[in-house]
Amino acid sequence: MSLGGPPLTSPRLRDGRQVPPPELGDARGSFDPAREPIERDAGTVTADSQEIGQPTPRRRRAASPAARRLGSAIGVVVGMLLLLFVNVWPGWQVLPFLTAETVDVLPWINVSLATGVVVNLIEFIFDRAWLKALGDFVTTSVGLAVTIRVWQVYPFDFGDSTFPWDIVVRTLLMLAIVGSAVGILAAVVAFVRALVRGPDATTRPPRG
Repeated sequence: MSLGGPPLTSPRLRDGRQVPPPELGDARGSFDPAREPIERDAGTVTADSQEIGQPTPRRRRAASPAARRLGSAIGVVVGMLLLLFVNVWPGWQVLPFLTAETVDVLPWINVSLATGVVVNLIEFIFDRAWLKALGDFVTTSVGLAVTIRVWQVYPFDFGDSTFPWDIVVRTLLMLAIVGSAVGILAAVVAFVRALVRGPDATTRPPRG
């Protein structure tokens, strides 16, 4: 009499002994989730070995020598244009918020711009890591001195404007001073590391 369930299977006989029927998953070719590989985006995982394929981290690619020289060339052109703009045409006088005290900081600004032009020109010719770090140290130090001088003189007058320009400018100058100090320390560290690598090392870091 059948009750709707699976038919009963009598035990098999092997060499005169009763052999129990195979259990689910013992048959050859059956699915066993413990042994099947699990596909992931980063690799393949198997439950037996518990090995997880980790994605290989991407290294940040350094700029090529051509790109670095292009950046130096742009720095030279921009510095020369700023020198022309400030001193020749149209001149710093066209900015209405600058006062007559600007002449007290103008030599400092010219020195900063000229230093940037010279450093970028040297870096355009010579691609050396220690030279790049030394140039960053020089330009950042000069920029820090100029920013402190501008803070002292403060050649700005925004008239009766309701916007708090004085607070904004003072805040920006303070951030520039702090950022320059941090940049000087970073340039010193980069210079020492470049000397450890060797004086002939380029600005491209060694591949690990």
